[in-house]
Amino acid sequence: MQEAEPRGGRAVAAFDFDGTLVGRDSLLPWLAMVCGHSRTALALTAAVAASLARSGCFDRDRIKAHLLSRLLSG
Repeated sequence: MQEAEPRGGRAVAAFDFDGTLVGRDSLLPWLAMVCGHSRTALALTAAVAASLARSGCFDRDRIKAHLLSRLLSG
């Protein structure tokens, strides 16, 4: 997938903290688009298992951090 160069050399980052632009969490769909559905599903499975093993509960923040690290690092 080719990334488009921003016009004028500037990039824009938009954050929707209050839910006015997107009605649900968009991290998983975005990761699936960028990294592929299979790779994202495997990383999600590993992240959930690691969270449950470490803390005994479903820690959403820890799972997201694990996913981002596993899929986007390097």
